[in-house]
Amino acid sequence: MSLVKRSETDYWTHTVLCERSQIHNYQLIYNLALGRKTLHVGCTDYPLEKPGTLHGILLNNGIDVDGYDIDEPGISKLRELHPGKKFFTSLDDARSEYDLVVIPEVIEHVTSHTDFFRSLNNVNFNKYFISVPNSLSRNLSFSFDEVSSKFTEQVHPDHKCWYSPYTIANLVESVAKWKIEQIYLLHNDSQIVLIGTKS
Repeated sequence: MSLVKRSETDYWTHTVLCERSQIHNYQLIYNLALGRKTLHVGCTDYPLEKPGTLHGILLNNGIDVDGYDIDEPGISKLRELHPGKKFFTSLDDARSEYDLVVIPEVIEHVTSHTDFFRSLNNVNFNKYFISVPNSLSRNLSFSFDEVSSKFTEQVHPDHKCWYSPYTIANLVESVAKWKIEQIYLLHNDSQIVLIGTKS
C-alpha cells in the first residue's frame, strides 16, 4: 500500500503519510545497517574536506559496508584511508548481495533519475534508505529583490533539483518502482527520509 494518497476530487492535492523524528540521520542509518551487508551510495561526501565522513563512522562502528561514488579522487582517498575495504566507481562492480542500500543526500545531485535507478536496480539488494533535502522546509534561505529582479538562494552548487515529501515518494514509486514503507521528516523538517524495499 502506498503512503501517498491522491485526492479523488482535486487533481493537485496529495497527502503523504510521514512521521516526524528527532533522531539524527546518521543514527537512523546506523540502526538500519547494524548486522546488514550494506552498500553506501555517494560514500565520498564530496565536496567535504574530510572525505567519507559517514562511511568512516559506519566502518569504525563495525558495519559491513562497501562504498560507491562517481568521485574518483574521493574513492582513491577512501581506499588509502580504509585499505582492504571495497570501493567502486561503477555500480557494475557492486556484485555482492546487499541487505541494505543507503543513498543519503545523493539524488538531488543526479542528472538522470531513470539512468540512476536503472543502475541501482541491477544491484542485488533488499532494503533501501534515501534522504533528500526538503524543498518545503521553513529553514531554507532565499530572497527576491524587486528592484534588481534577482532571486537569491542558498543551495549546494551541484544540486540539480529540490524535493518535497510527495515528489520524492512519487519518484521512487514511479521511476525506481520500489516499495515505500516509512517516510520521516528529520532535522526540523529540513530532510526527508524514505525507507522501503526494492520489491
